Amino acid sequence: MKTLKGIAAMGAWTSVVILVLYLFNAHNHYHHFGWAVLIGFILLVTHVINMVLYFNIVGKTPYRWFK
Repeated sequence: MKTLKGIAAMGAWTSVVILVLYLFNAHNHYHHFGWAVLIGFILLVTHVINMVLYFNIVGKTPYRWFK
């Protein structure tokens, strides 16, 4: 059950980031070098935060599907 909570938290965080990028029209400006670097950095930070969220929620047994 913890795995599903972790995945749900990651999905919620990623959805917030996608919404913010959409509201700033990042999808229209990705071909500009500065925007591309900023978007890439934001996506990298999003991935790192997703990993932190998942492992903080799931704990030391993230991959135990069967007991």
